[in-house]
Amino acid sequence: MDKEEIRGELHKAAGLSLELLPEQIKNLFYLLQSGFYLEAEVGCTIEDFFLSQLNLSPEYIEKRIQGIFLNGKPADHTDTAIIRDGARLTLSGTMPGLAGMSLRSGPLAVFRHGITHRETGDYSYSGKGFVQLKILSLLMEDLGPGILQKGIYIQAAALAGYLKSLPDEFWRGCIKILLDGREVPPGLFKQGDAQFVTKMVKFSVQSS
Repeated sequence: MDKEEIRGELHKAAGLSLELLPEQIKNLFYLLQSGFYLEAEVGCTIEDFFLSQLNLSPEYIEKRIQGIFLNGKPADHTDTAIIRDGARLTLSGTMPGLAGMSLRSGPLAVFRHGITHRETGDYSYSGKGFVQLKILSLLMEDLGPGILQKGIYIQAAALAGYLKSLPDEFWRGCIKILLDGREVPPGLFKQGDAQFVTKMVKFSVQSS
């Protein structure tokens, strides 16, 4: 789908909300690494997005987010790199060894000079839009609960398949499921009988 098609599907998305026991939320973290969409204020820098929209502290950004990729390219300068409408942003925690070091700012950054994201300065739109986000490695555990509580947009078929794969223990820890505001039984998803009428679902999770 192109950007306008995605935007249209996000506006039509079904709503699915789960209330879970806290220990079961971790079973959903792997959804975050496969890619999802967030409604966002675009036209801002990556740094502003982290601070004001993901509510991350400067200390966390510096110490925990070791890999930042904007539209497939390493983004070293988060204070100038602009998140445009429909941008793809991938975040990773500490990566092991030399390969990890070469994808971060620091003494080895010179070796990837040709692939680093560079701002062109030709973008002026600022306002509501969407971002496609992937969260990898150790960051899933850190950021997952807050992002899932806020709500993510994800392809309906992928979500239904993932929910069907979850173990019985997860469903025993599921207190309530709301589909478009109507309570439905866990078996609808556990057995794979759920059929969304939209291509996208806004999926959120609360713990109690």
